[in-house]
Amino acid sequence: MKHFSFSLLFPPCLRASVVTLLFSSPPAHASTADVFSCGSRAGGMSGAVSALADDFSAAFYNPGGLALVTNPSLSAGIHLAGSQLSVNKTDPDIRSSAGIWIGAALPIPLGGVLRDRLFAGIAYYHPTKSLLYEIGGAYDDLSFALFQNRTQRDIILPALAFRFADGWGLGVGANAFAG
Repeated sequence: MKHFSFSLLFPPCLRASVVTLLFSSPPAHASTADVFSCGSRAGGMSGAVSALADDFSAAFYNPGGLALVTNPSLSAGIHLAGSQLSVNKTDPDIRSSAGIWIGAALPIPLGGVLRDRLFAGIAYYHPTKSLLYEIGGAYDDLSFALFQNRTQRDIILPALAFRFADGWGLGVGANAFAG
């Protein structure tokens, strides 16, 4: 894919609003894909696949990458992770996570002007130990929130992409997970 950047000049009356919008964010929530990556290729590259994602993992990293799909693909894999984290010799009781990844990426077979233009992808993760595992406790209890209960939930990542020129695509995706 080709990359480019551009800058926008904002009128003085909008600068404060833009800065406020850029530096305010909702609470962070992680999932298995955020913590351990989406797919083995992405995991092997430490998640640095945004420009290379042309398989089911594009649904998470870069939905526009689906526009590079040439043939339908179906992927499946097993995820296993354990933890030995501790703080001051205190064990925070982090459960190991295990689950399966299933993903697909394919061109949508249409004719006419939409021939070889629309693409779909989906990534799905299902934990095999539990559907949803939630930990509660006092606010000052030792915890590793990203590892304790974020990797034990279903994730569904559907995405669509449109190729408007060779090597150029525009995509949209959704990230939905239980809980």
